[in-house]
Amino acid sequence: MRPSLPADDLEDLHFNHLLCFQCLNSHDLFRDTVYGPVEWRKHKSWRRHFPEGFVCLQVLAWYWPPVLFVIFVGVLVGLYHTYLQPLGAPDITRDDYTQPFTLTSFALALLLVFRTNSSYDRWWEARRMWGQLLNITRNLVRQTYAWGDPADGPMKERIARWTIAIVYALKMHLRRSKRAPNELLDVLLPHEIEWLEKQQHRPNAATQVLTEAVKALRVSDYQRVMIDSEITNFHLNLAACERLFSQPIPVAYTRHTSRFLLTWTSFLPFALYSRFQWLTPFVSAIITFLLFGVENIGVQIEQPFEVLPLPHFCAAIKKHILDMVACHAEAKALALQSSMTPSPSQMALHSEDDARELVIEMQRRTSLDPRGKAM
Repeated sequence: MRPSLPADDLEDLHFNHLLCFQCLNSHDLFRDTVYGPVEWRKHKSWRRHFPEGFVCLQVLAWYWPPVLFVIFVGVLVGLYHTYLQPLGAPDITRDDYTQPFTLTSFALALLLVFRTNSSYDRWWEARRMWGQLLNITRNLVRQTYAWGDPADGPMKERIARWTIAIVYALKMHLRRSKRAPNELLDVLLPHEIEWLEKQQHRPNAATQVLTEAVKALRVSDYQRVMIDSEITNFHLNLAACERLFSQPIPVAYTRHTSRFLLTWTSFLPFALYSRFQWLTPFVSAIITFLLFGVENIGVQIEQPFEVLPLPHFCAAIKKHILDMVACHAEAKALALQSSMTPSPSQMALHSEDDARELVIEMQRRTSLDPRGKAM
């Protein structure tokens, strides 16, 4: 069974299903999960061909009306053939009725393939944008702690906290969440969270705080520009995510595909009845279920921010930043210690006097800043 969603994420979802289908967590079906060794082993297993638990009902929760309608048409066709045709009513279940479906099936296939491919391109672009956010945030924190003055400790800490906050603010913005997630409670102060929740555009508000904090750093102009460029890159990703969220695949194309598919399956029982008789409603329901499933996949991943594991992405970014902050002092000490002490291979290449001079030269270099001026 799939795990249920956290309460914070449930608030963001707006699905109009029957209550009985909502109990099955149908919205979880299209949510992407982060894979590990166990998940990949299961993904490649032969068990992937068979549904688990109520997964068929979960899928059906998204498009049960068309399937039910086709079953209803199949029953009507059966009743017509059984009771009205013997009384002289026109024959509507001949074998040659399959020809229109043969002629139009290729067009339906092209529509479905284009629909799903276009949706996948949108999903992949969104996934790539969130992958870049990991690089942007890590570079921002790394440069801040590497270049900032030692006296800027509190400001560096504030930049690290708000770097985490901009990612969660983006998640809130894309999922239209009104409340900050619990993961921010140990990152921002209570009044900072309250201020962030009141903002109309939370990612922009968070980056404004971050920009002002970067301005307060005691770094060179070049270094400040380099740090600020990562904030600019975040805004580029933000704009790309907003474009995907606000502009779907052309609605006319989506509607025409859906109407084509509904018309095609609605007349399917007329072509199948001569061969399957009273099994026609069930055969038509299976075909409708499979075809609408392909179309439904395209619809679900068209808006990728509801299916991508954004909470996991945010948690991963938060963990990486906190780890970088925690190990910065030790990493700096290790780097300076390594530069002041020659390695055994360096000592072996020089005589005792040369090795002593090498140590003195390394110590002199560590006393200079990157521009060659004394610290």
